[in-house]
Amino acid sequence: TVEPKRKALQEANDQLESANSTLKTVMDQVAELESKLAKLTAELNAANAEKQEALDTVEKGQKKLDLAQRLTNALASENVRWAENILTMEADKELLTGDVLLASAFISYVGPFTKVFRDKLTAQIFTPYLKDNLL
Repeated sequence: TVEPKRKALQEANDQLESANSTLKTVMDQVAELESKLAKLTAELNAANAEKQEALDTVEKGQKKLDLAQRLTNALASENVRWAENILTMEADKELLTGDVLLASAFISYVGPFTKVFRDKLTAQIFTPYLKDNLL
């Protein structure tokens, strides 16, 4: 009565050992696959971070390019005004010596007079004279 039970126990122990061996093999495979999954997940996260960094760099570059184009367009429209200013300044340069001579002569002449008299000379005599005769 004991012998069949011992055989059954031995068979059950053999089955248990076989199942435990299979379980260990499967668990090793699961652990290996989980480590591969963790490695691949880390690589994916790194690749996504690099991609996002590249996209951010492209966006910053695009913004800089847009600003540079706006600045270039604004400066191009200023080119016409600058060219006109150059012509005006070159014409004014021709008259600069005479303007300085007239101004210094007037200042030398009216320096000793009172402010009220200087203002009267400027407003009533000198400025109208310049407008009528020199402009």
